[in-house]
Amino acid sequence: MIVALSLIGRHRDAVLIAESFRQQYSESPVDAFERLWLSRSASPVYRTQVFPLFEKIQMLSAAA
Repeated sequence: MIVALSLIGRHRDAVLIAESFRQQYSESPVDAFERLWLSRSASPVYRTQVFPLFEKIQMLSAAA
């Protein structure tokens, strides 16, 4: 949802949700999701498609 909001131009909403998520799950670093999802597939196509989403999430989390 965070990335979707950002992609449709609702950057502020995306940042607020990222901040809320980070407060609720402070023990889960943002890159943990990236490691878990990328490790699920060795497919280079999948990795190419999903990696930009994680970059966006990290950027929004840093902005929060």
